Amino acid sequence: MDRENFYVLLGLSIDPVVVDKKTIEVAIESKTVEWSRLTNHPAKRTYAKQCLELLGQIKQVMLENDIARENEAKEAQKLISAKQKALFEEVDQAIWILSAKGHIKESEIGELAKTYSLDESVIHKRVKCKILKSSPESSELTKPLDQAIEQQISNALGIVKKKDLYDFLDLSPTSSITTLLNKAKERYSEFHKNSNKTAEVTAGENLAVQCMSRFEEEDKRRQYDVTRSLANLRIMDRWLHVAGAEKTLEPPIVDALVKQAASHGIKAANAFQYIKDYCSKRRWLMKVPSKLSYEEMKQCGPCGVYNPPDAKNCSECGVPLELICPKCSNRTSSSNIACPNCGFSIGDMPNALRLVKEGKIALAKGDFQMASQLFSKVEVYWPGNPKAIKAQEEIDRHRQSVSVLVGEIDSALKKKYLYKVRKALGQLRLLDKEHPALKDEQIVDKRIDVAEGYVRKALAAKDEDRIIDAFQNAINEVADCREAIDGMSRLPPRVPNNLKLGITSRSIALSWTKSPSKGDIAYRVLRKEDTPPSSSEDGKLLSETKQTVFNDVTGEPGQTYYYAVYSVRGTACSQRGLLSEPVLRSADVEDIQIKLGNGCIQLKWKAPRLAYSIEVWRKEGKQPDRPGDGIQLRGVSQSDVTDSNIKPGLIYYYRVIAVYHDRDNSSQKSNGICCEMKCSTPPPPVMDLKCARTGDSLLFSWTPPSDGFVELILSKEGFSLSPGETFSKTHLTRLGRRLKESGRGKARYKVDFQGVIQTIPVTIKDDMAVAGASRSFTSINDVSKLGFQISSGCLYLEWDWPSGSQMALVAYRHDTYPISPEDKLAASKQVSKSEYERSSAFVISKMEDKPYYFVVYIVADVGKEIIFSLGERIEVIPHGRAKILYRIKIDRNIFRKPRSIELLLASEEETISIPKLVLVSKSGNIPIKIKDGTPILNISKGLILGPTPRAFEISLNLLQPDTYVSLFVAEPEQSTHYHLSKPRRDDLRLF
Repeated sequence: MDRENFYVLLGLSIDPVVVDKKTIEVAIESKTVEWSRLTNHPAKRTYAKQCLELLGQIKQVMLENDIARENEAKEAQKLISAKQKALFEEVDQAIWILSAKGHIKESEIGELAKTYSLDESVIHKRVKCKILKSSPESSELTKPLDQAIEQQISNALGIVKKKDLYDFLDLSPTSSITTLLNKAKERYSEFHKNSNKTAEVTAGENLAVQCMSRFEEEDKRRQYDVTRSLANLRIMDRWLHVAGAEKTLEPPIVDALVKQAASHGIKAANAFQYIKDYCSKRRWLMKVPSKLSYEEMKQCGPCGVYNPPDAKNCSECGVPLELICPKCSNRTSSSNIACPNCGFSIGDMPNALRLVKEGKIALAKGDFQMASQLFSKVEVYWPGNPKAIKAQEEIDRHRQSVSVLVGEIDSALKKKYLYKVRKALGQLRLLDKEHPALKDEQIVDKRIDVAEGYVRKALAAKDEDRIIDAFQNAINEVADCREAIDGMSRLPPRVPNNLKLGITSRSIALSWTKSPSKGDIAYRVLRKEDTPPSSSEDGKLLSETKQTVFNDVTGEPGQTYYYAVYSVRGTACSQRGLLSEPVLRSADVEDIQIKLGNGCIQLKWKAPRLAYSIEVWRKEGKQPDRPGDGIQLRGVSQSDVTDSNIKPGLIYYYRVIAVYHDRDNSSQKSNGICCEMKCSTPPPPVMDLKCARTGDSLLFSWTPPSDGFVELILSKEGFSLSPGETFSKTHLTRLGRRLKESGRGKARYKVDFQGVIQTIPVTIKDDMAVAGASRSFTSINDVSKLGFQISSGCLYLEWDWPSGSQMALVAYRHDTYPISPEDKLAASKQVSKSEYERSSAFVISKMEDKPYYFVVYIVADVGKEIIFSLGERIEVIPHGRAKILYRIKIDRNIFRKPRSIELLLASEEETISIPKLVLVSKSGNIPIKIKDGTPILNISKGLILGPTPRAFEISLNLLQPDTYVSLFVAEPEQSTHYHLSKPRRDDLRLF
């Protein structure tokens, strides 16, 4: 191919390859205009004419022949790949030359990137040697502070006895701008609130203001650092005056002076140059060492002292000389402000060591609250600091111990176990001598003294009634007074009287008269099978009550029981109990069901376990009143009977009776349960139940039967009924929730729970019910307002959760929508509501350059089964939408308060016409949808944007503290045509 590739000539993208003919036509028209204009250019006219001559061939290849265009694209990819290869070979040669000195500087990497039009990160990846960090601006290019300002800072530092602004903030000179600024605000608030305006307080307030100004931006910080360095350099004059007494500086002296200067915050290179200039001005002989020892030593970031190459910690301040980045685990020097690998604020980490030391002191003093606050701050500067984690674990164990102890104290106080409370308060004092619960100690001691006084009265008394009263008063005051309890145990109360029993099918009721003994009397009720209880510990304890009645509902029907009631005072029981006669409780059968079969009536029930037999009596026209009233059925089992001797058109009534035998083999019968059934033709069952979801309701429909009416039974459980099975309509209420027809052949159910609804239609005629075909329907609501945003290569999928839901499943494919939650060709992930709320979205951090077809399902557990909603769909196309760039510009005063705020808008393309936009504000968090906050700015539809930003002022009167903003397309139907490039969270916070 002797001509230029058409993709390259037209400037069309090959990654991804442009195949859209309209885009290609626009590129051809644009280039035609450009080449036509260049035909008058003295140097480019020949090239332009050649290009114009190729127009016919260009259109034929790029617009008329798809195969030729595809081949052209492949050739373009090869050409660009070869061009990039040649470029990187040249870049690698340049890197090799610059690395000959054993290292390469950041500034040299920046120059390479500029020369070859590459991103600096690309150069970084190709460098194999050590990279030296370069200051953004050298001290020679950064001017120092005005002398008047420097003097103000120096005077104030002298008053508060601090050497520089870093020392004033108690932070390392390597600290990040954010940390310095936050600490400056804290110090300002601390001094500003102090109403006693001493010289020290006033100086501290002024220094805090200076810190907020000097550490507001990196440029201002460098200006202060230059001033600080120059001030420190002047300290060297005294050292040089002494060292150069003989007007000669030997190599060891030069080396020592440089290292000493470093400990005062002076950079080694600056110190060496200062010594050189000093000797030059005075015409001293400076013998330069062949190699300065500091070049092989490790410098401490916080204090600047040089340490031996094998040192682990600084000999001056104890800070580790190398730190492991908590974010990327890269090992780096403590003198770095940020991790060179990931940008984490390494310079903040030494600040944590001071907090660790203060936290340990607080722990030693027993001030766990202060210690916890200090170690929590450590986590901000040094995430995962092992000492802080260990200390927090110790604090948590201490808090847990205190919490358990306080819980024991509260429980014991409610029960009046004051001796136990006294012991626990003593243990609590050892753990937390300031705990509020300790205020109860004196009250507890006084009540124990009162109880012990009653004990002394009891021991001195001769009359039994007085002894009992005194012991009882002691126990009333302190329930765990052991002397009073033991004393009462030696004086058992007398037995109660007149035990009576009342027997029903559901329970056995006991009543008795009080014991004649004095004191606080309770009654112990015992029950034993087949034989009477022989002591207060023999048999099953049913209750210990101060009442004189008890109702036993736990006795098994058909079992013979004996009851006994003992009087209890303290721990002492009466020597004998009040005994009952043997008693047997009868109970009826349960869950009786009656069904009409083919020429017969079937009855089923659940009999009590100890029922000896079951009797069934039948009568026509009305219910049997008692055993013997009507005809007794034969062939009755313990669970069912079939009555085949029936006639059509008649109503039959049945009484089912449970028969029991007592210990003397005498029979005892229950009252019996009645049911009825009319022998007529059953109505037809419903077999075509359907359901549709509308809003918050399920709409059921079916073909109305020719006879009878229909009710729906809804239940979370399944049904054991078969289609066409006939049973008594009295059984309907046991099956589940009944839903009546809202119209002929239809019913409406308002969904009130999340899950699967089992539904069965029942046709009712007279007393008969006929089961239809049951169906299962899901009542799970789907998500609503499903939308998305794309920012910085991340995709944010957003939705509103339905009420009561806690889990969703996000499934997606690149070719089509997933066919179900179990689609094996789809990528899927479950996301809890709490996980979603942490990011205010479902996030795909590395979005591929492909279409995404999402389906979001709500997930619910139903017993052992996991079910899904129908699913809500959305399509996401990464490209093909106009991109609108926006950011917030804030002009702040010296106190960091906004003076003015502007919204800046620009387009990624040359020019675009934008839709109506709305800027929404919210206090405390970023608005995630247009209605999730307050509109504060409207941008009119049709405005033309280009790459140059346009500013829109935001009124400060509309904003609250801790306000965040987000920009939205006002008309939902326009959102698919525009993409808003969302800034970082911190950049959306106004103040």
